[in-house]
Amino acid sequence: MLKTSLRYLMSVARHGSIRAASGELNIAQSAVSRRLQALEYQVGTPLFERKPRGVALTEAGELLYSYCLNSTFAIERLYSEIDELKGLRRGRVRLASMESAVTSVLCNAIDAFRAKHPNINFSVDILTSDKVLDTVCEGDVDIGLTFGGEFSDEIHVDYNSSEPLLATMTPDHPLAKFKSISITELANWPIALAPPRSSSRVIFDKGCAKAGVIIKPALETNSVELMHRFALGGTGITLMLRHAGMSSFKNKELCAIPVEGDDFRGDVSVITLKERKLPLAAEAFLLTIREELSGLPFPVMPVDAVRASATSK
Repeated sequence: MLKTSLRYLMSVARHGSIRAASGELNIAQSAVSRRLQALEYQVGTPLFERKPRGVALTEAGELLYSYCLNSTFAIERLYSEIDELKGLRRGRVRLASMESAVTSVLCNAIDAFRAKHPNINFSVDILTSDKVLDTVCEGDVDIGLTFGGEFSDEIHVDYNSSEPLLATMTPDHPLAKFKSISITELANWPIALAPPRSSSRVIFDKGCAKAGVIIKPALETNSVELMHRFALGGTGITLMLRHAGMSSFKNKELCAIPVEGDDFRGDVSVITLKERKLPLAAEAFLLTIREELSGLPFPVMPVDAVRASATSK
């Protein structure tokens, strides 16, 4: 009712006449007059001064008219901004991701998305997978990228891929000639692992326990870069996901051999909060991140390993 009364007030103020306003509004003059009287009663002061030829706003009426006019402009701006959001000419995407996905997956996806929508801004938090899950559940970010997690019913999995843990090493390493590596063979070499209770470490430790193998890592770190450097050193082996070392795989500085057994696998997942309606930019970015993950190549094995694989068939 208040919205209608304010619309009547603006029409009368523009025309300086109840009669002219009733014509514009296609409402009887008596109905317009009653609305204005009710509005004056509600605000507790006269809004119009009645004159022989029409009406004029009082000081209080001028104040209310100015408010209505500014509100109209604000609504017009709001519609304009909503149109920009729909056209992805503005907006923001908030992400939380495990560190291993940053260099190859997130960077490529953000670059590809911003090439089409340069005015979309991104905010990215680098966290452990369990913390990524927490921030998504709390609504602090729009999208999460995790590994190996178990999700409650409030989480929607937008993309999921079963990924092996890869023994990553230099191409001249003695184990690089094999198509796959058993956990028993790995136990004889210095290994870099993620810290205890991290998702990949939990999967690795459970697999080792099931196989009855005890491995004491030469290096424990939450730094993907440090684990990467450890493998580049020559003698050491790093357990990582394929996207963590993709640049070195492409440059043939490192090779990646799957660890044998389904126990040494986990799920890379893109997650959102099930009951939440995502901002338009975030919803559009989901398609880009899914395409980037699904199109990620598997590391090329060294030539000797390829020959060994072909020979074994």
